[in-house]
Amino acid sequence: MSKPEWSVFTINTLQTFAYISLNRNRKNIRLLIRKLSKLSTLLPSALECYKLNILIWPYTTFMCSLILGLTIMVIYLNYGMQKMNTIRTSDRIPEGLRKYFATMFYISLTMAIVILHGLCFAFAGYYHFVCNCMKLFFLEFISKTKDLIKLQDYQSALQIYQELTETMSFVNDFLAFPAFLNVLSIMFGLFIYSYVFVIFQKDDYLMYVFTLGGVTYYLMALIPMIMSGADCNWAASQARDKTISLPGWFPQHYRMLKMFIRQKFKKKYALTLWKIYVIRESLLMSALGTLVTYGFLVGTMGIAQGLEAENH
Repeated sequence: MSKPEWSVFTINTLQTFAYISLNRNRKNIRLLIRKLSKLSTLLPSALECYKLNILIWPYTTFMCSLILGLTIMVIYLNYGMQKMNTIRTSDRIPEGLRKYFATMFYISLTMAIVILHGLCFAFAGYYHFVCNCMKLFFLEFISKTKDLIKLQDYQSALQIYQELTETMSFVNDFLAFPAFLNVLSIMFGLFIYSYVFVIFQKDDYLMYVFTLGGVTYYLMALIPMIMSGADCNWAASQARDKTISLPGWFPQHYRMLKMFIRQKFKKKYALTLWKIYVIRESLLMSALGTLVTYGFLVGTMGIAQGLEAENH
């Protein structure tokens, strides 16, 4: 198999494992909805949630449009047309079956685009939504804590923060592994399109549009995942700092609060990739730089080897 085909196979394998992991945790997905609903009653932020709901629709429409466009274009690329002509003119395939084999190739090619891109988009959108919800809850907690301090109600602040940290830990427990697999598959997708951009025929201008659409799609899947995860971790860190500062606002309960916070909230809660790498903004730049550079490098080496073979 060629390098793009190996990459497609790798993406398919990663997405399969991610789907299996999510399917095993489908009860946790339903439980997470209940946990988020409970937090929404403790930390109501109707305006911000309304804005989040509005942003979901344009994002979904844009990503679905990209998938549809890539699915249509892949058939009319020189690669697709050449494969179809090869099947129709092959001497190894009975004449009566050539039409069916060509149709099967057409269906498999379009389904590969839809499935590979659709699964990635579905998880990226879900993860982006969960991270944004958690970020809004943490920021709302920081705002509400100021009012609770004025009311001398540290019990409510600690109770709400405990609910937040438990939900954050719960999210990371079952989404860290699928998130890691999806980031890997997105990186392989960026490699495919950057590699194809280098080796494709220069007269196939539709390939320019196809590769641009593919890179845009994977960027729009990767950027929301990484940035929303990093923003959520930042908000969680700010909420933790606010909680740690509570003993200073209640001198009469200083020692008791200090001891309680050390026992309960000493651990830093953050979203990770497979519980190995804490999600930060720097991950985005390092991932893009490494994969795009590697794709161009491998593509350039392939062209050089092809020219050398022609000369010999």
